[in-house]
Amino acid sequence: MEGPSIARVLVAVDGSPQSMEACRLATVLASCYEATLTALHVAAPIQPGVSVSPAEYGRAEDAAKARGSEVLETARAMARGLAPYVGELEFGDPATVICRRAREMDADLIVVGTRGLGTIDRLLLGSVSSAVAQRAPCSVLVAHGREAAAPSPSDPKTG
Repeated sequence: MEGPSIARVLVAVDGSPQSMEACRLATVLASCYEATLTALHVAAPIQPGVSVSPAEYGRAEDAAKARGSEVLETARAMARGLAPYVGELEFGDPATVICRRAREMDADLIVVGTRGLGTIDRLLLGSVSSAVAQRAPCSVLVAHGREAAAPSPSDPKTG
């Protein structure tokens, strides 16, 4: 039986430990499949209804670009020598942008991290990983941070 063909892996990175774990997994997978790794940092624009001056908006945009560049450089360092790497920085709703870019680049796999929100928080706030998993044009791997994956000593199922 022949395994899946994976030529293009898209990983969403925001600098959180969970997204860096997703990047680590995506890098390993891209290396194993000799695939191209595209790291995508999506900076959220200033929220609608928030009134800011053009100068404040420019400063906020510049800060978001600088932060995105740092995150993408960290992702590049993780992939160095392991997989061909492309870094992209975009503004918008993260789930929408991730799914759009996956379609545009004909991604075979999207890798995202999860914040590990509880049921109530997830219902109230939603989650980027859930939205991507529901709307993605390809398979999605949701990576949990190493701490999030470890059972809690107070968890009634484990301890």
